[in-house]
Amino acid sequence: SFLLFLTILKTLRYSRFFYNVRLAQKAIQAALPGICHTALVVSIYSFMYVAFGYLVFGQHEWNYSNMIHATQTIFSYCVSAFQNTEFSGNKVLGVLFLSSFMLVMICIFINLFQAVILSAYDEMKQPVYEEPSDEAEAVTYLCNRLKSGFDFLTTRSRDKDQSNFFVDMLYGQPEKNTRRFLGLKARNINGKKMIYLVV
Repeated sequence: SFLLFLTILKTLRYSRFFYNVRLAQKAIQAALPGICHTALVVSIYSFMYVAFGYLVFGQHEWNYSNMIHATQTIFSYCVSAFQNTEFSGNKVLGVLFLSSFMLVMICIFINLFQAVILSAYDEMKQPVYEEPSDEAEAVTYLCNRLKSGFDFLTTRSRDKDQSNFFVDMLYGQPEKNTRRFLGLKARNINGKKMIYLVV
């Protein structure tokens, strides 16, 4: 599965000419500090639940009999595999433990991860649209050459809607009803200072 994950990552590297792939990469890069901080908080809270489960339920429950079993049990709760949740020693405390775990770890922290990624995604839409892409330029050039050759051979006119869809797929669309990103821009791209106009 790890090799499959690396293969998918390599495939994404070769599909950077798509606007959505570039946007996802930039959004994850921008959200990486927030993701790391959230992961640190999640690991601290997970350790608190492991320690609490070991100290309170360790004498009565095999799943919490030592720190390794308690860590495995809490990790299984994180992936929603709620098994062996009888808590024969103290059922009321076990129900409170599981309900607080579901509230804090699953409801709050998963939504926090989503909020960090989605806010970075929204912030990066316009900058990725404005940033020139060599891959998209190369694919557009190749596709236009192939299309013009095919149109010449078949004497068929180009479909305007299809070419607009293709351009939107490669370059994206600007944000609607915003004036914030319009005008003269200066940005460092590949170590060179470039000045361009966004209209």
